[in-house]
Amino acid sequence: MEKIERGKALKTGRDYEDIKFRRKVFMSKCVKKAMSLFRIVTLIGISYIVLSPMISIISRAFFSESDVYNAMVYLIPQNGTLKNFKLAILRMDYWKTLGYSLLYIGSLAILQLFICSMVGYGFARFQFPFKKLLFGCVILTIVIPSYTIMLPLYMHFRNFDPLHLFGLLGIGAKNWLTTVKPVY
Repeated sequence: MEKIERGKALKTGRDYEDIKFRRKVFMSKCVKKAMSLFRIVTLIGISYIVLSPMISIISRAFFSESDVYNAMVYLIPQNGTLKNFKLAILRMDYWKTLGYSLLYIGSLAILQLFICSMVGYGFARFQFPFKKLLFGCVILTIVIPSYTIMLPLYMHFRNFDPLHLFGLLGIGAKNWLTTVKPVY
């Protein structure tokens, strides 16, 4: 392919089409590079917003008492210490609580795995009426975060009295949400 010298007129329409094609390819490469740069900047920004509180909490865990009251210290402690961890482990009875937490979470995970496997098998294997509607409800429970329905649930269950049994016994409606009983 011949190079077009500056100042010379184009000889054919083919040369003009070639220049238009090259310009289009160059512009598409520029747009792709700009979009990838935009994606990278956006991901870095979102990562900073999400990880910034976590980084701050982790760095403050290593602060000594003098670093906490020093306004010049922000993320990197001047006098780093593990005293805070030792104190937390001692006061919270950490190892016993960790064992209970792992037992509780492990049993819930196994139970949830078993139930979800049965439900998934049922949806995959059997044909039944309203299958798609029920599967949509399952997906909605995953998609909709629980905190969006917390207030309506609180308003609904604030005076929990099944079949008016508490009223018949003279106890009155019980506000179960302020106790630990619904959790266990």
